[in-house]
Amino acid sequence: MTCLLVAPVLVSQEEEVEYYIPAGRWTSFFNPERTIQGPVWIKEIVPLDELPVWVRPETVLCLGPQGTGRPDYDYSQGLEVHLYEPVKGKSYEVNVPRGKGAELVGVIRAERTSGEIKVTVSGEQTEIATIRVFDNDITATRVIGGALKIGAGIEVEVEKGTREVVVRLH
Repeated sequence: MTCLLVAPVLVSQEEEVEYYIPAGRWTSFFNPERTIQGPVWIKEIVPLDELPVWVRPETVLCLGPQGTGRPDYDYSQGLEVHLYEPVKGKSYEVNVPRGKGAELVGVIRAERTSGEIKVTVSGEQTEIATIRVFDNDITATRVIGGALKIGAGIEVEVEKGTREVVVRLH
């Protein structure tokens, strides 16, 4: 499931923009430490190079490599998988397109149990570079198939060619 809210900004740089956030918990895409509980109206000044983008819990986003800067790249390589508050006992699947036409080259599957999050890749041409989990209520204790990066939240640098990553939770 993917649920994004993008609020258009139609005011000058110094002016406040006001937009509505529907009911539920939302995480800022650009500042993941910022979460809000809707329904609420937000009034803020938005930087020129940013849009208000909010993500719901149980969302899985597959992003291209950082710094790509263009839309015509191979979508199946160097993926950064973002999991937003995955729920215990649930699994999520995201189809991965090649980037040209409707051809699919793989599937990313994420599953959370009480003690771990498992991310698997199907499709020989699909490769994950990084997994990030946004959930303030869990911490990682061990990773199989990658290296845990030190910092806020859970970030895993995936070993090249790895088809399954298991993040053990505390």
